[in-house]
Amino acid sequence: MVRPHHGLAIRHIRSLFLCQFSSLRTLSPICPEAAPGPANGTVRRTAKGKWQLAQLIRHSEQLSRYFPHTERYVNPGSARAFIQRYRALVAKPSAGSHGRGIVAVMHHKASGRYLIFGRTKENTPLSQTCDTLDQTLAWLHRFIGPNRYLLQPYLKLRTPNHLPFDIRILMQKDERHAWQTTGIAVRTGRLHSLTSNLHGGGRAVKFRPFLLQLPFEPHVLKRIEQDIRVIKEQLPPLIERKHGRLCELGIDVGIDVEGRVWLLEVNSKPGRQVFRQAGEREMYLAAIRRPVLYANALLKRRAFAAPPTTGARRVGS
Repeated sequence: MVRPHHGLAIRHIRSLFLCQFSSLRTLSPICPEAAPGPANGTVRRTAKGKWQLAQLIRHSEQLSRYFPHTERYVNPGSARAFIQRYRALVAKPSAGSHGRGIVAVMHHKASGRYLIFGRTKENTPLSQTCDTLDQTLAWLHRFIGPNRYLLQPYLKLRTPNHLPFDIRILMQKDERHAWQTTGIAVRTGRLHSLTSNLHGGGRAVKFRPFLLQLPFEPHVLKRIEQDIRVIKEQLPPLIERKHGRLCELGIDVGIDVEGRVWLLEVNSKPGRQVFRQAGEREMYLAAIRRPVLYANALLKRRAFAAPPTTGARRVGS
């Protein structure tokens, strides 16, 4: 049962969060090259782009097996090579979120035509067919335009009922500066759509019941959970070692129809509504509260490490 003052409490926590982080943001370097010192108490606001993160993960012995093959889109020739190798591809913006501008291209054997579907850059549903591969590549090239795009194989990340889904894991620092799993929930998209983002019409459900409904044997479910544990334990420290201190990370994970776990996206400014919509009230409240505790810990460290006030006498003077 939700108490009458619950809404006021939420607004109070939010205002405190914004107040604390407004102080941290003034201390945070905006330029990626301006890395914070180990003890100066600053927090980096964003991680690198998707291509840089792809290269970082690709060279990780623990995580590379979870990351799909990723290449930059250069010209229609690069997309042609991808389709010839995988028979289908996904093209996604190198910078962007909420599923905007993501399209899949695949060859339909029965008709011989090429299917294009996904979401426009305005985040509306998109569906297109072309008769030949050359027409398909020309359409894709016009769609991408001057923007930077990445190419990945098309992964069958869907339920038996053909609903796309992914798993959002929210990792946050606590007041002891340690990474903790604040919440985990599932986002499901519309029937036969490409993405499962809430901004694109998806909905959120609880993780455990959803996982147990997937058509996998117990030993496969156990391995899936082990793989998710490896990703959430290894990824945040890896990114911090390369790009500097972070407060939180949203990690998106997929499970294909064969039970293989894939690392899809990493977001250094993740949302929290997925937990609220999934009915995970405690996760939602913790997702708001934990950054405040971490912010307070950093501010206290800065205050403790501050130099003496002007005019302080030296010992022995």
